[in-house]
Amino acid sequence: MTAPTGTSFLADVLASGYCDSSVQRELGRVLMSSSGSDFGSPSVQGDEDRLVESLIRVDEAWSRVRRTWSRVVELGTALDAERAAVQQTPHESRAARLAALESLPAEAAFRAARSEFAEALSELADAYGS
Repeated sequence: MTAPTGTSFLADVLASGYCDSSVQRELGRVLMSSSGSDFGSPSVQGDEDRLVESLIRVDEAWSRVRRTWSRVVELGTALDAERAAVQQTPHESRAARLAALESLPAEAAFRAARSEFAEALSELADAYGS
């Protein structure tokens, strides 16, 4: 299994500055569902096939979470660089600077990647719950 222990990774995600409310909500669901998981309970221990299937689902979900997070970080870094470039470029007015900040090329891709990350977190929370 390649799933991380979770808490330090999730803390890094929260500290990144790349989370919106949907990511925060799904992070909460992951924490709640993973802490309430019945992997160690006697009801699952007696059914090894069910336990293995559940662990595979969780492992696959963690893989998707890590993969989509890497994309968020990549695009977030690019967006940060674009924002910094706009801030350093002289503009005619504050309104012109704000308009430039609102139309950054990396913004749409970053938002899409973050949305996909939230979906991956949702699938992870569901995998722990199944």
